[in-house]
Amino acid sequence: MIDQLDFITSQNTTRATYFADVLLPFPLYKPFTYRIPTDLESNVKIGTRVIVQFGKKKIYTAIVYSLHKNPPKAYEAKYILEVMDHTPIVDPLHLRFWQWIADYYCCPIGTVMEAALPSNLKLESETKIQLMPHVSYQETELDDREYLVIEALEVQAELTISDLEEILNRKQVFPIIRSLHEKGLITTSEDLQQAYKPLIKTFVACQVDLEQPDERKQAFDQVKNAPKQTDLLLAYQLLHIEQ
Repeated sequence: MIDQLDFITSQNTTRATYFADVLLPFPLYKPFTYRIPTDLESNVKIGTRVIVQFGKKKIYTAIVYSLHKNPPKAYEAKYILEVMDHTPIVDPLHLRFWQWIADYYCCPIGTVMEAALPSNLKLESETKIQLMPHVSYQETELDDREYLVIEALEVQAELTISDLEEILNRKQVFPIIRSLHEKGLITTSEDLQQAYKPLIKTFVACQVDLEQPDERKQAFDQVKNAPKQTDLLLAYQLLHIEQ
């Protein structure tokens, strides 16, 4: 494993291709390998967050687990899209601890990473971007793209990363999001709506006051030709008496 990428300086030597094993927020037992673009080689370090594509369209935040020169044999490695951090946010000790947890509890290391990282450090395609409450800013603090994002959020309360890609007409929006987040202008949150299912219980209530003789007689008269409804009304009356 390489701790940092060693660049080849000889002009007569073919430049090496570097790869990064990254941890993805999925129940995967092993890291996934991505190719490091030449212009990002100096920025990719173990423990930094990188943006990668997984599947046809989805993009995710991954953590660099190791660096090496060995391409994967089972699949063609995709390129890392962006590097999120200037310095690592996870040190090697934490990575070893995550691996120990995964081995000890026989669970995927991707699941450990998903639980260990705070949600605001994990950006995905459907991450929600919102303005911070009561935010104030000077236009001179923002570049054109940042100002466009703020204007869009003032019109629409929340936007996804996919929305921002369309608004800005570019794929690389994470540096803009990171800059606005560091300036304290936006916040991010995961869309948990589909994952949350409320527990619902059904209760039956009688609209008739069975303690009143006239109302009780009228209720039983209405269901006298419906044996099952009569039984239900009797059962409800017995439960009411027991309570």
